[in-house]
Parts: sequence; structure tokens; C-alpha cells
Amino acid sequence: MAPTNYAPNGVQDNANIVFDSSQKWLIGQLATGRFILVKDNQTPSPVEALSGDATTGMLTALDLATNTSFRLPVYTTTTLPPATTNGRLIYTSDDGNVRVANGASWIILSAGAGAGVTASGALGTNQVIIGGGAAVVQALGTLGTTTTVLHGNAAGAPTFGAVNVGTDVTGTLGAANGGLGVASPTAHGILVGEGASAVTPLTLTNGQVLIGSTGNDPVAATLSAGAGVTITNGAGTITIASGGGALDKVTTNASFSNSLAENTLYTFSVPGGTLGTNNKLRLTVFFQLRGTDSVNAATTTFRFKYGGTTLHTIAHGNGDGSTVGTGSGAGTLLYDLMADGATNAQLGGYTAPGLVFKCTTSGRVMVPTAFPTTSLLGTAAVDSTSNQSLVLTAQMDTADPAVSVTLLAATLEKLS
Repeated sequence: MAPTNYAPNGVQDNANIVFDSSQKWLIGQLATGRFILVKDNQTPSPVEALSGDATTGMLTALDLATNTSFRLPVYTTTTLPPATTNGRLIYTSDDGNVRVANGASWIILSAGAGAGVTASGALGTNQVIIGGGAAVVQALGTLGTTTTVLHGNAAGAPTFGAVNVGTDVTGTLGAANGGLGVASPTAHGILVGEGASAVTPLTLTNGQVLIGSTGNDPVAATLSAGAGVTITNGAGTITIASGGGALDKVTTNASFSNSLAENTLYTFSVPGGTLGTNNKLRLTVFFQLRGTDSVNAATTTFRFKYGGTTLHTIAHGNGDGSTVGTGSGAGTLLYDLMADGATNAQLGGYTAPGLVFKCTTSGRVMVPTAFPTTSLLGTAAVDSTSNQSLVLTAQMDTADPAVSVTLLAATLEKLS
């Protein structure tokens, strides 16, 4: 049964509005301000109003009771009308879809009561909707967590996952957000905070330390040597040494006899940096030689060494080749070691060449018998910035229990 058409003030608009053959579609155009009431045969009978727009010819439907909805024509998927009229809307009751005509076919706008979600129906609270191309839209299966973000996927649906700072993050995190504010801090630099601004890298050279400055960045600087102090800076090292005074004192006797071997009378590890480029050390040794009339012309050779290099060799014995006599002779040896303008150049030698030793019983003397043929000074090229051993050895040419050499005392001083 076809509905009856009405117009304002009782003026019908039959000339402009007609029904199609299915009696389900209104076809035509209402004049501006006209409307039509349509009453169908269903129970209960809703009353719907259509108002016309003479400019566009579009019909808008309003529910007179609630102003929220209107009813679409109902079909099934097997009784679809032609889709030749663009924009026509219908509802197919057997699959629960809303379809729109595009002039050639019917396009599904929804799938079930969830308006575009999957077969589960209703859209869950806070779910994320993703497109399906020509298919229906989908609801993402998870809501994620407070520690995950949505990651794109060029080959499929996006997924929630934790942030990977190595692959997900670009740019430089500012200091105000807990970052450094610089992309590549200076290699080997020390980072100094600058509040909300980027950190400042400070680089240090050999021997430098950071010295505080109230209200300002710390300052990289070397230590200053005071009176009587020397400072030697190295890679990762600072050596502070006394500028003068005794470095070592020995009062314990060291003695050997009946031996042809070279024996150590005195040794000391000189701290690196002590010599510098122009400093001087002096070794003073008090010793005793003991002999007997049965041993003729016994000679003792002393060797002065620094860092394994022998700087000076001198022999003491009986000058005329006769027996010294039973008893002992005592004397003093003085050796100097000085830097020769560089930390790896040294001069060293014997500073008391005329010293003689008198036997306590026979009255005869022992004198130096073998001076160096070229110079009383020796040279070395030892790295004095590192700890080096200073050594005095003694070697006798006669092995006899009655012949001995004894160190009585020794001092090592830094003279400058």
C-alpha cells in the first residue's frame, strides 16, 4: 500500500515526489521548505518527516519523536535492488550490514551491530580501529599497557610494544629531559653539567687535574711546584718530589768476602721525575777494606750505575804491588749524578779521585790503581721520568776469607 503524500498548508507535492515500484523509495525533489510525512503499515507505526531542499534535491529524515534516527529500507542479500542510484542506503537483514550504492554495486558500510568491527560485534572500550581496505574495519586485539607504544608495520597490522631506544628513537635528548643535550660527546672528555643546557665536555692533557671554581665550570690545570719541590707530569701520572735534602740513609753494614763475583753494596730506587732536566744527586759511601799479608796486591773494583747503565768504574788496590799488611783500611767514595738538559740524558762520575786508604797495622796505603782512560765522567740515556735504580757494586780480584769489603754507611742527597 503506497503512503499518502502531504505538503505545507494542505498543498500536495505529488508532481515532484513519486514512489518507486517497490513502494520503498521516494524519488524526486521537494520544493524549498516542503516536507512529507510517511506512514508505513508496520506496527507500531512510526511517523517520519522528510524535509526537502530545492537546491540539492537531498532528503533528510528526522524522527519526530526523538530527532535522533530514521528507518532505512530493509532487504536481504538475495533481494538487493539495483545499485544504479548513487548514495542510496539500505539495510540487509540477513547479514546485518548497511550498504550504499555507488552507481554500479553495493558497498558494505558496516558489519553487524558494532558498526565496522569484526564478528565479535560491539566495539570494546578504548579499542583502536584499523582499516581493512575493501574489507570491513577491524578492532586491534589489545589495548597495550602503560609501558608500550603502537609500532607501525608496513606488512600488516600495527602492534603494541616497548620502545627500543636503539631503533625507535632519533634526535638528541635534551638535558631538561634527562639527556646530555649533545649527540657525540668529545672522546676522553669529562662532562660538566650546565643545568637545562647541554653538558660541556672538558679535555685534559698530561698531568692536568680539575680545579673547582665557585659558581663556574671547573678548570683543567697543572699543579704548581713550591720551593724545594719538583713536579713531573706524565700520561696519567703526576710525580711530586722534594727539591733537595736526603733521599736515603743507610747505617746497616753490608759485607762480603772470599768472592770473585760482583756484589751490590748499595741500591736505591730513585723516584721518577727526581732528576728532571737539570737536577743533581750525590751518593756518599763509607766503606772498609780488610786484608792480610798472605794476599799480595789485592784489588777491589767499584762500579757506579743508574738504570742499568754503568757510569763509572774505578779500582782500589796496593799501589806498589806489595802486601798491604794484616789489618784494614777505611775511606769514602763520592759519586754525582746529574740530568744533562733532558729527562733521558745524564752525566755521572767519581768526585774524589785522590782518596787513599791507610792500613791500620802496616801503615801502607791503598790508592786508586785503574782510573778511566778518557774521562772521570760517564754518560747515560735513561728515562728518568720512571723509577730507576741507583746502584754501587764491588768486585775483588782475590777470593780469600781474609779479604773483605764492607759498607759502613751511605747517604743519597738531592742537591738541586
